[in-house]
Amino acid sequence: MKERTTRQLEKEVAIIRVEELCPFPFDLIKSALQPFYRGDSNPRIIWVQEEAENQGAWPHVMPRLMNTLKQMGIHLKGVDLEYVGREASDVPAVGIAKVHTAQSAAILNEAFEVRS
Repeated sequence: MKERTTRQLEKEVAIIRVEELCPFPFDLIKSALQPFYRGDSNPRIIWVQEEAENQGAWPHVMPRLMNTLKQMGIHLKGVDLEYVGREASDVPAVGIAKVHTAQSAAILNEAFEVRS
């Protein structure tokens, strides 16, 4: 939220936090996404996590979010679900503060990249 405010993207970027993964909140996700898919709007959907791709919630969430988008008919508009986070890794952390900080900055830059 702080990064979105710093970049003055409050009107361009919506953040939806998923607090509960099991049972997966299909109806709440649908309700949260529906306002952004009215008319001919075609917003990006990005899952952002700090953990490595294979260690965070992404492997659990991705098929469920894709199913939710399919049920909503959003996939018919050519919308892809994007992942932004650390690359898959066999260790939970890089162990070097400088590298961790650089990776965190890269995640934020990619997540907040506004595309037209």
